[in-house]
Amino acid sequence: MGEIINFQPEKQKEIDVKHLEELRDFLYEQKEKRKDPHFDFIDVDKLTDGDLMIFDKLKKHNLTNKEFEEYRNHIKNYINEQENQKGNNFKPQDDSRSNFEAMISNKMVEEEYFRRHPEKRAA
Repeated sequence: MGEIINFQPEKQKEIDVKHLEELRDFLYEQKEKRKDPHFDFIDVDKLTDGDLMIFDKLKKHNLTNKEFEEYRNHIKNYINEQENQKGNNFKPQDDSRSNFEAMISNKMVEEEYFRRHPEKRAA
C-alpha cells in the first residue's frame, strides 16, 4: 500500500527540494505545450509541495484511489476556507489548486479506463 501524503506542509517529512523543482519544471513544460486545457487556469507557482507530491505519484502510476480521495477532500477543505475568507471574490474555477485537482481527477479516470482497456491505449 502507498505512503499516505500529509497535505499540511508544516507536518510533511523532509522533501527532496530538487525533485520538487524538477516536477515544477515538468509542469511548466506541460503548460507551455498546452498538454491539458486545465493549465490555462493553473499557476504552477501556486501549487503546494503536497500538490506536487500527488502529481508525482500520478506520473509514476502509483497514486491510489484512497490517496486521491484524501487529496480531493483536502482541496474541498481548501476551497471552503478560501470561500469563507474571500466570499464572492473567490472563484474555484479560476483557482490554480482547484483546477490542478480537476486535471488529476481526469487523469485518474483515464488511467482507470486504460487499465480496463489496455488495447485502447495509443501505441
